[in-house]
Amino acid sequence: MTESSRVHVARWLSYTRLENGVRFEAQNNAGDPVQIAITLPEPAVMRLRLAPGQLGPSQDRLLVTGQEPVTGSTLGADRYGLTLSSPQLRLRVNRDPWHLTVSDPNGGHIVAEAIDDRDIAGRFEVMPLGWDQDAHGAPLRVHEALCLAPDERWYGFGERFVPFDQRGRRWESWTQDALNTTTQRAYKPVPFGLSSRGYGLFINSTARIHFDLGATSTLSAAFTLDASELDYFIIYGPALVDVLRRYWRLTGTPPLPPRWSFGFWSSRFGYKNRQEVEEIAHGYRERAIPCDVIHLDPQWMGTQENWCNLAWDTEAFPDPAGMIEALKSKGFRVCLWENPYVPQGSDLYAEGATDGYFVRDLSLI
Repeated sequence: MTESSRVHVARWLSYTRLENGVRFEAQNNAGDPVQIAITLPEPAVMRLRLAPGQLGPSQDRLLVTGQEPVTGSTLGADRYGLTLSSPQLRLRVNRDPWHLTVSDPNGGHIVAEAIDDRDIAGRFEVMPLGWDQDAHGAPLRVHEALCLAPDERWYGFGERFVPFDQRGRRWESWTQDALNTTTQRAYKPVPFGLSSRGYGLFINSTARIHFDLGATSTLSAAFTLDASELDYFIIYGPALVDVLRRYWRLTGTPPLPPRWSFGFWSSRFGYKNRQEVEEIAHGYRERAIPCDVIHLDPQWMGTQENWCNLAWDTEAFPDPAGMIEALKSKGFRVCLWENPYVPQGSDLYAEGATDGYFVRDLSLI
């Protein structure tokens, strides 16, 4: 990717007041048009959407519907930029160069875009708000960068087998079979993280996301999406528990798992048959080792060719209902390993193909 094919928002030219925010007519450093909308879906939550050319309808599949716009927000403009305020946030958007700063109502700094993180030759270390484009000017991916404070730490972003603090790391947020616990691959990536500075970042997208939280440059937390539009939220606390509550209001509150699920689970790859499961369970009780859940890895479905057909291998695990009842009588719950795919050649695949259950349009993913 050459420097000339990576463009960034340079300035805004005009704005339109929205019921809960502002839409900007802006341009990139090559003079091409770009629309940016900054809104306040809650008094302590900011949303930024960007699209080269013109913004389309928002994609809210990850959001709880029916969010009410903020009432009572104020807007002030001068020759250098404008300020959008709610009772809990103050957003300042500089006109030229484009620059967004988020503060609390008293002017206390929360976070700002990183717009000039360059090396000694003037080249960007990380790209600010903008996009990469192909030879015809079509957007390939969008990017943004936030300033990192010297003592700032980052947490979250789903299940990954790395240190708790994500600062200084670079990774790709994309669901894939991890196959191990020693790599950056993740079963359950989540595009939401918490900053020790009292705010959260939620990227409203199902696209592949490339995070760089101070790895390339210690000054910037950058993220790039393999998408043609950008949509992200800054969620202020300042207490992290308040950030989480506001995130839940945007995306939905998770259900509380049953009490037994918080106990000790026994799992390995894997139990080959019913006899082995019952021997292990007996050993726990005989030795008075606490155990609440026996987790059966994929062998309960037979050989690897059958994994995820959701059909018991009754030869290796005869009378599954009886086995589960016997384990329950000893105080064990049973969890079954599954993968979210359907193997070709299975009865499930034939049923799905016949009845039209599979996605055929990639734009729906």
